[in-house]
Amino acid sequence: MVCVSGGQKIKLVNARGELCYVEIEDEYLKELSAFSILPLNKVVDSIRVKNIIKNSLSMNKIFYTKYFFSSLFMAIFALTIPVFSNLFYDKLVPSASVSSLFGVAIIVAVFIVFEFILRTSKDIYQSITARQDDVDIDIAFLEAVLYSKKKNGRSMSSA
Repeated sequence: MVCVSGGQKIKLVNARGELCYVEIEDEYLKELSAFSILPLNKVVDSIRVKNIIKNSLSMNKIFYTKYFFSSLFMAIFALTIPVFSNLFYDKLVPSASVSSLFGVAIIVAVFIVFEFILRTSKDIYQSITARQDDVDIDIAFLEAVLYSKKKNGRSMSSA
């Protein structure tokens, strides 16, 4: 949640871009250097692993569908080499048809190029989603630590 000050009221903006306005006295604002407003009942739900995964899947739905379809087509394109070798040894070599061999070889080369393009795009989609999911999981972990610290009333140490 982000707090933006301006005029008589303070504007609060959450992660989804929803706005609300809050009136806070100027003397109180001058005393504070930073503050955060957390609804604790929503924090408990947001730090559950099931909700973290569900939120990351729903937020990155476009990238996951692109990732799925590129993986599907890569699996289909991976079958071109066995089909080519089967066609080459069973049909083309016994009949000694050179023109068919060149045609099939060109088609296989095109499939290999498309598979390379799909591999690189799949890596790009994977890095984008991994980066976004990493940020979401880090935020959820920090919220869990802060909530447990606030709930227990004692500080956590690494010693």
